[in-house]
Amino acid sequence: MLCQKCGLQEATVHLSTVLFKKKKVEEHLCAACAAARTTPPRSHSSKHLVRGAIPLLRLPGRSSGKPAKEIEFSARIDASEYQTKIRRAGKILGCGENVKLFFKFRGREMAHTAIGFEVIKRVIADLAELGQASNEPKLIGRNVSVTITPVLPKGSF
Repeated sequence: MLCQKCGLQEATVHLSTVLFKKKKVEEHLCAACAAARTTPPRSHSSKHLVRGAIPLLRLPGRSSGKPAKEIEFSARIDASEYQTKIRRAGKILGCGENVKLFFKFRGREMAHTAIGFEVIKRVIADLAELGQASNEPKLIGRNVSVTITPVLPKGSF
């Protein structure tokens, strides 16, 4: 079977998507046409883009669009709770995903923002071997936030 898009090469990729009104469209494409495909197919019955299209093929090199996992700290954090959150962040970084750390202030705690920066910097130091902070911690509204990205192991590229 030839590719439905170019018609020149043998179709090696089978894509199945569900369109807007539960219509199913199947495509048989060659590897080059499948890699070049960047937008979902349009519904044939309307001008609206596909809603809920589920491609069966995930091409390498494309971002999955997942947001970073978030872990929230507060001023009244206990040592055991702190260790639990550090372990959780370590597992997420070990999987290769980003972690967004928040320190949330409530009420009068806004007068002591230095505590929040100290806790966040301590977390960054504890996770230094698994990840690195993408920027300095920032006070945004009532939160101190920073994103930690995983460190690649030596020899991985």
